[in-house]
Amino acid sequence: MPLYLAEKKATLFKGEHKPVSLYLGDKKVTGYEYAEQTGEYLTFENTYNDSAYLKIIGKTVEIGEGEKSPDNPYELKGVGDGGGFDLVSCGKNLFDKANNLRNGAFVSGSTIRNDRDYIETNNTKYRVIRFDNLPAGTYTFSIIWNYTARILRKYDNGEVILVGLSSNNYTFTTNGGLFALNFRNTDSTDFTDDEFDVQLELGSTATPYTPFRGMQTVHFPYILRSLPDGTCDYIEIDDVAKTAKLVQAVKRFILSPNENWAISSQDDNRTRFYFYRDLGVLGSVYNSQRCTHFQPFTSYADMSGRVRDGILFETSFFNNLVVSNNIASNVSELKTWLANNSVEINFKTTPTVTDLDYEAVKTYYPYTNIYTISTVQPTLEGKIRVWTA
Repeated sequence: MPLYLAEKKATLFKGEHKPVSLYLGDKKVTGYEYAEQTGEYLTFENTYNDSAYLKIIGKTVEIGEGEKSPDNPYELKGVGDGGGFDLVSCGKNLFDKANNLRNGAFVSGSTIRNDRDYIETNNTKYRVIRFDNLPAGTYTFSIIWNYTARILRKYDNGEVILVGLSSNNYTFTTNGGLFALNFRNTDSTDFTDDEFDVQLELGSTATPYTPFRGMQTVHFPYILRSLPDGTCDYIEIDDVAKTAKLVQAVKRFILSPNENWAISSQDDNRTRFYFYRDLGVLGSVYNSQRCTHFQPFTSYADMSGRVRDGILFETSFFNNLVVSNNIASNVSELKTWLANNSVEINFKTTPTVTDLDYEAVKTYYPYTNIYTISTVQPTLEGKIRVWTA
């Protein structure tokens, strides 16, 4: 049976919008349920001031154009390459007036400046909102006040664009990074900070205003990679067990000229080189390996037959590289080539588990967004307590 106050169905909370359930005997009358989502950006409704279970699943993208080859290598970029990544959880409204408004900068001409919070001309105040690490995506900016907002300029990660829009709402798409907006009222009167409310939300539709509820940012100084067969690194944050762990199942290896290279076989076109060392390889086919310069072989027969250039690292400790003779036809030439070319290989290995310091992923009443700030976006799996509306 539901719980009512007068004729209105009530939502039960404990303290400051924290989860609780009410039972009549052994039958639950009202309370929380679990909602689950998977994606790069998670948005939950009817959330409490609580914590979430979260799994951050690694991803590797291969960056390049044309056919991959020793003369046209690709870049392997994982989640967090370049210094780690940030995990952000916040309410629906991403706009924190205390930080995104008064600690802002303003767009002037073709530059963004950091020495002012607003521009004032003819007694009219031009305000600025600023986000230093806004993730790529589509957002809607809306302002609640007694004026019509005119957004004059936006600064999007290096590009200044004139907008000149007479509206209380503005939808924009950004590639991420530094983002700023100038806006003002349409008449000549000034206005103060307490005369308006601003909302910035994900998506292309302005929804009813909700106050900024808070924002938590946690930095993870790790790189999370993946392989074509689905093998991946991940971080799991368990809000029930109060644990956090890093699981790494993808190993990064750079081919070195200092290995004990030898020739296995050779013909007029290609040479098969190898070195014998246990690198912890699991699997020995294409979908469990990546390489910057070569496509891994899909079979041992293709590798042994030298049908093309490629790599094949094996569980038997033989680590094979087949190259055209114009690259190297003897060990000395191969070592010289490797000294001048950084050949990276990612392969499947026995997972290692590292315990991390647990920090709860916060959820907020009544909406929660969870996303990451990273050039390569991981997949997020979230499980959060919600109430039934």
